[in-house]
Amino acid sequence: MLTHYLKSFSSLRSDTSRSRWTASTKFRAPHKPLLLLVVIDLIAQGIIKTNIS
Repeated sequence: MLTHYLKSFSSLRSDTSRSRWTASTKFRAPHKPLLLLVVIDLIAQGIIKTNIS
């Protein structure tokens, strides 16, 4: 199961504009992976309890 999530995280589409992002972010927007990590943490803490879509 962890392999599935690692593959999913590594294939996230993100902005790759070299004019907007620096080498420190590998010229990619870091927002999606960070957002997913925050959501996972909130679920683990019990703050998010249901999937509202």
